[in-house]
Amino acid sequence: MLETHKSRAEVRDHILMIAGSLFATKGVNGVTLDDVLEQADVSRTTLYRYFRGREELLAEHLRRLDIPSRNSLVEAAERNATGPRVALLDLFDALGRWFRKPNFCGCIFTNTSIALSASPRHPAHRAAIAHKDGVRAWIRAKVEELGIAGTEEGVSATEELSDALMLLEKEPSSPLLCEET
Repeated sequence: MLETHKSRAEVRDHILMIAGSLFATKGVNGVTLDDVLEQADVSRTTLYRYFRGREELLAEHLRRLDIPSRNSLVEAAERNATGPRVALLDLFDALGRWFRKPNFCGCIFTNTSIALSASPRHPAHRAAIAHKDGVRAWIRAKVEELGIAGTEEGVSATEELSDALMLLEKEPSSPLLCEET
């Protein structure tokens, strides 16, 4: 078994990496702890040494991906941007390239928020929403830089445009997209 050859940190990272790959390809609800145990080649005792269960494993996976994923999006959007308008356009160009990749299985954050929408207190649902809120905050900041003013019924044009752009940011996928591949 793997745990006899690795440090504690390496075993934990390995379990997270395997679980993350499974969640991405099988969907959030399509992965059992037995799947993770088999693929990671660790005992149940070892897994429980690091995680209280599947719920915590998924939430930790999402928390670990959050900042690097957002940074990657922002970097792609701002790499050649000459202003907020170009940065927003480049964000969607980068997302479009990602969506067209042959191994694209959907955004794990979007898939998780959809799969767990009936469980808003689930730690993984909260982690997914926190990620989306971070992306929304970046979009809102760029929209504010554009200087669009005006309000309608108490909602600012910045909020309306930011929310509309977040809807566009959601890729055309479902949590089940990769199960058939």
